Amino acid sequence: MIQHAAKSRDFSVYSDLLDAAMESKKARIMRFLRIRPGVKIIDVGTGTGTLAAAIALENRSIEVIGIDIQKEMIDIAKSKYRGIPNLQFKQGYAGQNYNSNGDADAVVMATVQHEIYSYSGDSYHAIDASLAVANRSLKQSGIIVIKDFVKPYNSRKVIHLVHKKDDLTEINSFAKFAAGFRRYGRPVTYKVIAETESTLTIKTDLASAYEYIFRKDYQQNWQAELAEQYGFISLEGMKQRLEKAGFRIKHATTSENKWITENRIKNKVWLVDPSTGKQVDIPDYDMLVVAEKIR
Repeated sequence: MIQHAAKSRDFSVYSDLLDAAMESKKARIMRFLRIRPGVKIIDVGTGTGTLAAAIALENRSIEVIGIDIQKEMIDIAKSKYRGIPNLQFKQGYAGQNYNSNGDADAVVMATVQHEIYSYSGDSYHAIDASLAVANRSLKQSGIIVIKDFVKPYNSRKVIHLVHKKDDLTEINSFAKFAAGFRRYGRPVTYKVIAETESTLTIKTDLASAYEYIFRKDYQQNWQAELAEQYGFISLEGMKQRLEKAGFRIKHATTSENKWITENRIKNKVWLVDPSTGKQVDIPDYDMLVVAEKIR
């Protein structure tokens, strides 16, 4: 799995893309962490360590540990954030024990559950295993915070995707996406139905449009991103799996990520209802779930 996840990924480019939206991610997560002196927080799937470092720097009296499966990411994190005494980084995997003491106050999993699912052969068993490990890592009444993509409602609904040509390249075309995604056994509906001087319109379904829109800007890691399924679970599905793993849901919402909307979607790509010809909102694509350990 480690080799699969790392294959064809440029980690310096990947880390820049992860960090670009970090302020928005941090703002939504921080208010649930119950910060007080002596708290221990584990950031699972820490990537370049930006979120872990931000939490540690703002709260010097707590302990923050960043865990990531990729040695390359851990090396970047250690290099970027050396010298912060209450912060450490370790290589580890969400499905294996990373805190055997069971004394963590919070486990954060930000944009990592969809990778766990995808790199385990689109497996919900891997999701369940990661939640069980998180539960064992927490003290009683400790919390888990999950922020990730969420499967759109009515995902097989037929939709027209309109894309500005000045946002298109040879690498990030819908045709390239469809061909690559299908190689992983994931269905994609695709047909070009209109073209103007400035736009291309594709008939597809909501799930396929969703998967394309949120990976079109990862061109320098295109092949690696095709291996991942973003819309991997519904909000209700995640809540049910957390409850099964011994958690009580405290907060569960879906929303847009305003940074992504402003920087990667607005005036570049939009959806049209084929039955009315009217533009429709892109479904919420960001979920935030907070749950408390009860057993």
